[in-house]
Amino acid sequence: MPKFYIGTAGWSYKDWVPSFYPKNQSGSFDWLQFYSHYFNCVEVNSTYYAYISPKVVKE
Repeated sequence: MPKFYIGTAGWSYKDWVPSFYPKNQSGSFDWLQFYSHYFNCVEVNSTYYAYISPKVVKE
């Protein structure tokens, strides 16, 4: 059976609170960590605007 990757374009949208992200978050809330519990991929569209170095991709 093929594996599907489901995600969104980005993950840190303030207007997703409280419909997706919890309303009361601590200062160290990890948006991507929370997102990854529900989705197995995310689009990072920075390469649309400019080429990025291999070093940045590794980070």
